[in-house]
Amino acid sequence: MADDDDGNLDDGTPHMNQIAAAFGAHGIGTGMFISMGHVALEDQPTPSPYAIQAQISYSGPIGGVDPASPRVFYSVNGSPFGSVPLTSSGGNDYTASIPAPARSIVRYYLKVSDLYGDSRTLPSDSSQPIAFLAGPTTTYLLHDFEADDGWIAGDPSDDATTGRWEWVVPQGSFVGNEPVQPGADHTPTGILCWVTQNPRGPSSSPGDFDVDNGHTTLFSAAFNALEAGPDPLVEYYRWYTNDLGSAPATDVWRVDLSNDGGGSWHSVESTPQSDNSWKRIVFFVKDVVPPSANMRLRFIAADTGQPSLVEAAVDDFRLLEFNAGVTAVGDASATELAFLPPAPNPASGRTRFSFRLPSRGAASLAIFDVSGRRVRALATGLMEAGPHEATWDGRDEAGTMVSSGLYFARLETPTGTLTRRVVRSSVGTDVGIWAMPSFLRRSLLRLTTVFAIVVPWSAAATQSDAQCALVATRCMPTAVATP
Repeated sequence: MADDDDGNLDDGTPHMNQIAAAFGAHGIGTGMFISMGHVALEDQPTPSPYAIQAQISYSGPIGGVDPASPRVFYSVNGSPFGSVPLTSSGGNDYTASIPAPARSIVRYYLKVSDLYGDSRTLPSDSSQPIAFLAGPTTTYLLHDFEADDGWIAGDPSDDATTGRWEWVVPQGSFVGNEPVQPGADHTPTGILCWVTQNPRGPSSSPGDFDVDNGHTTLFSAAFNALEAGPDPLVEYYRWYTNDLGSAPATDVWRVDLSNDGGGSWHSVESTPQSDNSWKRIVFFVKDVVPPSANMRLRFIAADTGQPSLVEAAVDDFRLLEFNAGVTAVGDASATELAFLPPAPNPASGRTRFSFRLPSRGAASLAIFDVSGRRVRALATGLMEAGPHEATWDGRDEAGTMVSSGLYFARLETPTGTLTRRVVRSSVGTDVGIWAMPSFLRRSLLRLTTVFAIVVPWSAAATQSDAQCALVATRCMPTAVATP
């Protein structure tokens, strides 16, 4: 039976809007045909606006993207979300700019609707938006857990029978293809983090050693937030999942902050929403409690209702502050080595690289593939202190266009070495990254935000290209919505 009035189902039906709305109410509407890709913004040390790039497509047999709908919703320092339009730049590529003052925490998500009113967001849970810091920062304390940082697992009230916190190399567990527990820590060059009990033996199932029959608590070491000035920030990465077993989304993940050494606690997070990836959490301490010299965090994972599959992990705690002023890359008086994110990225045409040298000296900028092989030298020789720019047209040393995929731009100086990821999409098309095969597109879009690695010059000189590439490829999933 078909709902049709002209013998042609390809042009929809007389009740298509009602049918689409009914299916959409059950999560299986036409919004499932919307695909979005976006490489999340990393922290931005330079002044706004901040460029957002996304890829949007529609694969349904009828309908399409509502051209007026693509928008970026953003919040600055906890303010109500505003929005700016995502404007088509050709094919499936869209751009937008987020305005934000310096010394800001910016949170954002993307939203697109189709012609029938169904919509999709990226991240899929808009209550857990992407976050970045606007303005340069200074780190005062970093716990990456590659050594004993004084954190403590266990509270007298803990009653979980399995899944208690432990400091280990995580061992991944899966339900089908979905990760339950992380298979690697978050630190790009590390191996250790805190997790809710690793599996015990190769025959363990995901439910054997997850959090069960109660809760388990992890306490940070005490830290002095006043060291980071009047407006300190706290950052950590966490993994939490509770929706891959029976009774999904019934248990709550909690994070609390104390400014009296644990005498009283104030909520940072309290959510039943899962995110089985390394999720960045960053906030101003003053937004939770007045900063003090005796602060602690606690992390609580629980399975207290119907039996469910609960796992959690914590890594890379940091205490930091925004610097007093913002220094643009064009300011030659700056005294720090800097390598800004490449733009555009991903790209099918030219990619621009901007960097700053703190002093006159020998430097080189080159492109490498994932095996560590040098693809193209972009700049080399004696360079003056201050800002520099270079571009890459996607060709190798022989002038041949490179294949679509992941590459690394490596800036080497006497001060140190900085590495940036670069994604090349198909050339000769106007659809950008969406012209790639689907398996490659999804793999690339699951890479995390671009990051920089700094190593001493002497260490960089002794590392092979393959080793440098291996270090640079440690990554985490980014927010991606694909069919």
